[in-house]
Amino acid sequence: DIYGNAMNNFEVDAGFSLIDTTDIFIDNIPVSTTGATLSLDAEPDAGDSLELTFTESVANADDITSAIEAAEDTYGTAPTAEFTNSNMTLTITLGAGEAVSDATELTLAAIEDEAGNTSSLIFTVDVS
Repeated sequence: DIYGNAMNNFEVDAGFSLIDTTDIFIDNIPVSTTGATLSLDAEPDAGDSLELTFTESVANADDITSAIEAAEDTYGTAPTAEFTNSNMTLTITLGAGEAVSDATELTLAAIEDEAGNTSSLIFTVDVS
């Protein structure tokens, strides 16, 4: 595929059968983003929020929210992060003393989908 993955063994392991199973689903495409909605003033402040939308469910949502809430140098003191929409939408609410401004790059690393594919995504803040 375009990501360099190859599948060349279609044999079923000994002791296993495809009888009476659900459809086989092969997912080797890492999660990506469909965009970001930034509800920020010209001068972002505590209480402003960023909404990031992903192409599929994020399996390690707890790890991602913990990393964001710990990154007080970027998101301010006591920011919040919450996934909704079956873990496909992430809302980050900035805390006091945040360092987000126009053209700030927000990097989310090791985002994992339900199949175990990982990717890192960069969102660029556009404050209008």
